[in-house]
Amino acid sequence: MSRALSSVRFHDRFRLVLGRLSDGTLTAMSTTAPDVDGYQFLGFGPRATGDAPGWTVHPGLFIRCARCGDLLRLDPTCDATCGCGRLAIDSGGRLGATDGDGSIAVYSRG
Repeated sequence: MSRALSSVRFHDRFRLVLGRLSDGTLTAMSTTAPDVDGYQFLGFGPRATGDAPGWTVHPGLFIRCARCGDLLRLDPTCDATCGCGRLAIDSGGRLGATDGDGSIAVYSRG
């Protein structure tokens, strides 16, 4: 499990996320938001979901796991976990991301 330390955006569709593993080892993961057929890329992290602090959950929004590429609907009435287990949302609208919020690409249906 890693904990994100910071995130640097180089371009609207590319981000470098720095993290620390539970044993103290530093990690770095580059995240490029790929085009996904039928979806429009909105940005990275909670700011891409609205002006309110934190994540705004809405069934018309989707988040993409930077590791396995699975898309999860930001639906506050459903529980969902990506295929690799690094990204999850529960029916209370709470979001969990092993790689940190900055690594999460946000999409809407295009």
